[in-house]
Amino acid sequence: MFKNNNKDTKITEAINFNNLRANNVSGKFSQIQFQKDTIFVALSNLRFNEQSGFVLTNLSSNLKISEKGVYIDHLDIVTPGTVIRGHVRFKHDNWEAYSDFLNKVDMDVLLKPKSKVHLKDVASFTEELAGLNDTVKLSGKIKGW
Repeated sequence: MFKNNNKDTKITEAINFNNLRANNVSGKFSQIQFQKDTIFVALSNLRFNEQSGFVLTNLSSNLKISEKGVYIDHLDIVTPGTVIRGHVRFKHDNWEAYSDFLNKVDMDVLLKPKSKVHLKDVASFTEELAGLNDTVKLSGKIKGW
């Protein structure tokens, strides 16, 4: 739970990041290793229900996080309408690169065949897409700055 009382904390159909409340949270973090500035974690079966109505059925992946990049391999995201499988990798010189993401973070994304995104799930992260109720099938690679 997180609530920023200095901001708008209204509960809507989109997740309000100033007022987060997740229920029925479970998951497993394992194989946690620290090697110099790098953290390795295996995440399996993370699930929760957010008060906005967003439901995460499963988030599993192998994570590698360091000053030089964030690597999310064996990615498996499942909601009642979405299935995303593949990997997401962000390579950069340092954490400050995120302040100019488009120019300083090298992105490598793989969406495996049969991945699909329910636009209602995307709308959970931005009110501008509220009301969208279609499902989009995705597969392919995205690379570049």
